[in-house]
Amino acid sequence: MKLRKVLVVAGGVAALLVVTAIAVPFFIPVETYKAELIAQAEAKTGRKIRVDGPVSFRLLPNIALTLRDAGVGNPEWAKGGDLFAAKEIALGVELMPLFDRQVVITDITLKEPVISLIRQGGQANWEFPESAAKKEEGGQTAPGKPVIRSFSLQKLSVEKGSLSYRDGVSRTDVTDMSLNLSMPALDKQASMNGEIGWGGQKYSLKALLDTPQAVMDGKRFGLDLGVQASGVSVNWKGKAALQPALSGEGALKATVGSLARLGLKSEGVALPENLSLSGDTTLDARQLVLKKGTLVLDDQQLSAEAGVRFGEGVPHLTLAAWGKAFSLDPFLEKPENLTQKRALANAPARETKWSEEPLFDPAGLRKANAEIDLALDTLTYGEYKLSPLKLNAKLSGGVLRLQVPETGVFGGRASLNAVADAAGNVPSFSVGLKLADMQAEPLLTALAEFNRITGTLNGGVNADMRGNSQKDLVSSLSGDGRLVFTDGALKGVNLAAMARNVKSAFGAAVERDPNAKTDFSELSGSFQIRQGVVSNQDLVLRSPFLRLAGAGQVDLPAATVDYRLKPTLVTSMEGQGAQDAEAQKGIMVPIIVRGPFHKLSYTPDLAAMIQDRENIEKAVRDLKPVVKELKETVKDKEKLKEMLGGGLKNLLGGGKQQPAPVEAAPPSQPQAPAPVAN
Repeated sequence: MKLRKVLVVAGGVAALLVVTAIAVPFFIPVETYKAELIAQAEAKTGRKIRVDGPVSFRLLPNIALTLRDAGVGNPEWAKGGDLFAAKEIALGVELMPLFDRQVVITDITLKEPVISLIRQGGQANWEFPESAAKKEEGGQTAPGKPVIRSFSLQKLSVEKGSLSYRDGVSRTDVTDMSLNLSMPALDKQASMNGEIGWGGQKYSLKALLDTPQAVMDGKRFGLDLGVQASGVSVNWKGKAALQPALSGEGALKATVGSLARLGLKSEGVALPENLSLSGDTTLDARQLVLKKGTLVLDDQQLSAEAGVRFGEGVPHLTLAAWGKAFSLDPFLEKPENLTQKRALANAPARETKWSEEPLFDPAGLRKANAEIDLALDTLTYGEYKLSPLKLNAKLSGGVLRLQVPETGVFGGRASLNAVADAAGNVPSFSVGLKLADMQAEPLLTALAEFNRITGTLNGGVNADMRGNSQKDLVSSLSGDGRLVFTDGALKGVNLAAMARNVKSAFGAAVERDPNAKTDFSELSGSFQIRQGVVSNQDLVLRSPFLRLAGAGQVDLPAATVDYRLKPTLVTSMEGQGAQDAEAQKGIMVPIIVRGPFHKLSYTPDLAAMIQDRENIEKAVRDLKPVVKELKETVKDKEKLKEMLGGGLKNLLGGGKQQPAPVEAAPPSQPQAPAPVAN
């Protein structure tokens, strides 16, 4: 009987509790207590707390609390604003575990939260002072059982959130945050996934946190973080800490499946399909640094060190890479193949046409700042080789500066200083190039598909240009330079034969000899460039029996040449070592070189030759010492007579002629160098 009464009483109490729990939310005026709750929260945090919207509360089956238009203010030193604000905060807590001192949060939903983190003068707005009550207790917790035995968060959702960080020097903004967090217990692994926006790019995030309790206690914690965006994947795994400041050490692997998927492209360039960077890293709030790294581009790899700095508006990247050998063959298109270029000397040249297609997107140089150092024992492209190579490139504010102190290339050495300025709407470029002991033919073939000069090249070029197409760059080209070719040949023309062959000078038809060439011991000249027109007034060619002076211009936009060459057949047998006075002896037959690059014509300047009759007569007189010298060395008079007779016939147009290419009728008036466009 007594047991029945006890059960009846217990059941009545339970029913009363249930009815009370259901009725409380209807009878308790939440708005009445809102001000009191806010006051207590402000006392605990030392911050201004606001709840500008309505508050809703439910007790069963689980506790549910919703705040609208709520926020936590900044400390006074931050001069206003909120540390945290949200359009809506919804909290769900299981009721029954609370009786066992267990807090089980079923969900926290933050709608359109705005988090503003500020660090200034050694202070941070997310650090809260101790409450007054705790200060009075000397910071000690009363003895006994802990108030909370366990804590878990089943789900935290962030919808359309934003976060900013600023420290008086830099600022970082994260937008469009949509995150989900799960934390089964403080001493168990927590997980997070979602998306954020940063720098105009969407990123997917995944993270595993070893123990949230370590984070709350300000200790180091294990972290496995993954970030993906547009084919780029970055994974970091290691140990990190948030106090006293962000820091960490771990292993990094960053992979780019295809650069083309990032919107990067360039005509004639095959971008890597597999680009990755891995190594040991350290990080803090401002930068990530990689050591002992490996850079992989498809099937090739280099040793590397790298870093990225944040908070400068755009990322600042650094990369140092080095290795023994690297080939560009997998990435650079070979125009015709290198072996076919060797055949251009005996094949008809192609007409030069400058493309109007954009070369690149200038905005790409404004998306990041960077500094790159590259050191290779050998860099190859087909049969071309640079060895050794050191390169430094700096990109800042859309301006790229490139330096190659000195490298071995084409059998000689070269150094380069170049600037590409894409800060404005129209990119501009400047180049300073120095060449020493380089083989001219492979160099000119590689740069301009021009293979009609052989020999050793020394000199330098300085040039400036503007535009984003071949046509614009060539048309705006300005600068100056000097080039000296030694011990080589001009291919496709025999100037010495043309100067000797007076008959061809009067227009006799002569078939072109594809193997014709003009050997020289030196070919040199300086030049100026204005709006793509190259002007030269001091061209000099020297060979044992030929001297040549030239002046004229090369119009690069039109791809044409207009040149006047003044050769001298040297009658002295001293050759290149002859004195200047001796070098001026001989018959002078000026030659006009004119036409498009692919079809140059060589014709004598008849009017100038006729006007120089006095010099011709002088040259004939000067042949006498040569004849005398030959008589002394040749004792066979019949043979001497035959040799002299044949030689004079050839000189005056008789006998078998040497072929000399002629393609245009001679001009009727003396030709002067064409004026240079200003």
